[in-house]
Amino acid sequence: MKIKILQCFIAHFILAGCTHADKTILAPEFVFGEENLHVITSGFNRRKSTNFTLYGNAIAINNGSDSSRSLLPGQVYKLVTWKQKPNPYWFGGYINDEILTIEILKVSQSGNRVVQTDYHVENSKKEILHRNDSEKQSRIKFIREQKASVFP
Repeated sequence: MKIKILQCFIAHFILAGCTHADKTILAPEFVFGEENLHVITSGFNRRKSTNFTLYGNAIAINNGSDSSRSLLPGQVYKLVTWKQKPNPYWFGGYINDEILTIEILKVSQSGNRVVQTDYHVENSKKEILHRNDSEKQSRIKFIREQKASVFP
């Protein structure tokens, strides 16, 4: 009798494994990708339900690990901010929703060896958003103060 029950139990698992499962549908997320830029660091703001990733070119990454973090001509930083949404497949987790802003900071050198910064903000449709001077200076300071994440 025990053998018959065991055989029925095994047959049940074999037949259950033969059913056609629906293909998993991943949660849609908005991804930012641009050639020659690499992740420097990332973070989130729980109050605003946003998260950000700071990208930079090779010059910016090499300078980010330096303790002085001075501005060097040729540095390019892009701070991408996303809206957060709950992850439908992981309770308590959040994933990227739509891109809110892309802040671009480029460092150049003028003819008289003065380092200049060019800062502007775009939305996801590449439309330039306007900020007053104090907001610009505050955001440039925020970008410059980000410490590079250490990747193993």
